[in-house]
Amino acid sequence: MKILGKPYFWLTVYAFMALIIFEQGLEKGSTEKEKLLTEQKDLTKRKEIALKSRMELQQIIASQNDPEWMEQTLMNILGLVPEGYKKVIFVDH
Repeated sequence: MKILGKPYFWLTVYAFMALIIFEQGLEKGSTEKEKLLTEQKDLTKRKEIALKSRMELQQIIASQNDPEWMEQTLMNILGLVPEGYKKVIFVDH
């Protein structure tokens, strides 16, 4: 019973428990930090892809009044050929 009466014993137990809880909190914080960093990298990649797509769409919209762009689009998508050109079709057997 003498040990229970000493204030240093309870202070030591309290400090030890506080350190254990603090250590667990640090570990949880580290895990959360890694998770957030991974999420940030993913969002950065997605942002770059979205910006690239946006620029491409802006270029397409800006060039829609260009006759050469219209001709190229008709050739690529519909397979039309302007006058003076020959259309060549490759068929695999």
